[in-house]
Amino acid sequence: MIFGVVALLETARRLRIRVRTFGDLNAKDIIDLTGLSRHQAQAAAQREYDEPFLIDEPGREHMLATALRMKGFTVTRGERFFHLSRGSDKGKAARVLTDLYGKESGPWLGVGLGNSANDLALLLAVDRPILVRNPDRSWDSTITQNIPGIRKTMSIGPEGWTESIEKLLAEIG
Repeated sequence: MIFGVVALLETARRLRIRVRTFGDLNAKDIIDLTGLSRHQAQAAAQREYDEPFLIDEPGREHMLATALRMKGFTVTRGERFFHLSRGSDKGKAARVLTDLYGKESGPWLGVGLGNSANDLALLLAVDRPILVRNPDRSWDSTITQNIPGIRKTMSIGPEGWTESIEKLLAEIG
């Protein structure tokens, strides 16, 4: 993703938009921004297929995303970060897994959980998409607009994941 980071930084500089990439952050910064443990933060910093980044000037993200799309990149917004990618997304990864498991074990149920726009491709690629409630008690509007009637959790974050998996296991149990 080095090429992508270079394109992001060059585009941001040309547009005079200040950005900070995951590569700019040290483990403590990542811990402070995400709540991950030190070990998890170090693992999260090892990127191959996307580059999380922050825009220090809210309101200019559309301009930056448009310029990067013109260069063949995709910019999606997650809960905390924007994500830059090219040719890969969570949906493609889910489809690869579906194909691999399907060849090995026959039909199976693909479940995807997400809470923000960067999860849309994943949620569209699975049999049972589930939208986890955000800390502000909302559900991501990009997801709800693109997947009408999506199953939603009432709980937030990890508790929402637990809630959805327990309900799903009870249904298929």
